[in-house]
Amino acid sequence: MRAYGTSCVHEYACEQCRLARPDPGAEPRLRRTRQGTDEQLEEARQRSWLGEVKRLTHIAAAVDDKLEEMERARRRTGMVQLLLPTARRPVPQ
Repeated sequence: MRAYGTSCVHEYACEQCRLARPDPGAEPRLRRTRQGTDEQLEEARQRSWLGEVKRLTHIAAAVDDKLEEMERARRRTGMVQLLLPTARRPVPQ
């Protein structure tokens, strides 16, 4: 729980924590994090930094999990439109 926008020595710790529930407003930040992770992964692969590839792959999977969790929550809490009942018409005999 730190002030928004301040640096953190525990880079990507929240994204990897299974207990952290991301705020829906954090989705753009998570998407930027995922994109940055992909860029870092590409460089690590080019340079054959196998340990870094493994670490970044783990982070990317954790960010994907958070984004999927946010999508599931959005579907669960989506608005449902209820229709008003209509008057019944008499059935012709």
